[in-house]
Amino acid sequence: MGKRIFFIDNLRTCVILLAIICSAASEFMIYPDSHAYLLAQTRSWGADIFISWSAQIILPVLFFISAFFGSSSLHIHVSRVFFKEKWIRLGWPWLFGVLILAPEPAFFSYLNHDSTISFTDFYLYHFWSDGFSQGQFWFLSLLLGFFLLLIAAKKCSHAFLQRKPASIPGPLFWTGIFILHSLGLYITQSVWSNHWINLLYVFTFRANFLITSLIYFFLGVHAYKYRWLTPHGYTPSAAWLPVFLIISVMYACLLSVYAGPALPVLSAAAASLLSLSGLLALTAVFAKWGNQNTRFTITLAHISYPLYFVSETLLQTTAYFLQPLALGGCFKIILILTLTFIYGYLISKYALIHLPCFKKQYFI
Repeated sequence: MGKRIFFIDNLRTCVILLAIICSAASEFMIYPDSHAYLLAQTRSWGADIFISWSAQIILPVLFFISAFFGSSSLHIHVSRVFFKEKWIRLGWPWLFGVLILAPEPAFFSYLNHDSTISFTDFYLYHFWSDGFSQGQFWFLSLLLGFFLLLIAAKKCSHAFLQRKPASIPGPLFWTGIFILHSLGLYITQSVWSNHWINLLYVFTFRANFLITSLIYFFLGVHAYKYRWLTPHGYTPSAAWLPVFLIISVMYACLLSVYAGPALPVLSAAAASLLSLSGLLALTAVFAKWGNQNTRFTITLAHISYPLYFVSETLLQTTAYFLQPLALGGCFKIILILTLTFIYGYLISKYALIHLPCFKKQYFI
């Protein structure tokens, strides 16, 4: 693809930081899912709305970008070399994270139900059964699985990743994405609700997350094939920004009306609109105003993935030791995030960034 697209790198960095902020806010949710960890004594419906809104943005953007760059890499490499790079970048961190880092936050979650259990008993008797969680590493395993699908598609048809002439998607294309996503969300919400699904300890996900991730992953593949985000290809217009803001307000109002998850039909359609407009609006905003390649943006791009890797452990450990402090929710989140970013930056810059899986030559 030639030179890197700096605004895409910067967009990915900001979305990763948003994901970390969401993890910090999960402590204050009124309706946490089974993936939640420590829960604060005083919680706010605003945290539920913020996290639900953010999830509809984070997953489409990250899976779209991963597929966009991954397609470029697979197109010019043989499958074996491509998978080896992805295993270094995703597989080893996922394996280490699930076995070593994920048990501690999962233990904190278990303390919400049994405050007398020891960590040793939890790890030996509960973590590999009713207390299992991959933490933030579910994203890595799912992405690695999608890359395996991409490799299989290329093996079935060598022309699968062949680049086509640049084209601009029309209203029917976006309508199709909206309908497909809405239908998928409606079915998964009706059947599985917000429950986490665990497949042989390898893939752990919520069904609605799986649908969203899969659709936008293959939208990223399509974007690569049809030369989006290139000088002569399609780049979303900034006109998507007001659309995204209006839909965001409508989505927040919809969630505010119900004392719990919104009706499946309405929530599915609203979430689908929010994901689509969010991806296009944020891409347009960063393409127009976020195409900088400064020392600051390069540093953030370098540490964003390793920071994400250790963030959940740092967040939950910090929150656990700050529990006795009588602070308001906003002040507590700010303090937790500040300490997490400081420690995470130091660990990332002076330790993790030197490991092969976190070096910048590999990209998710």
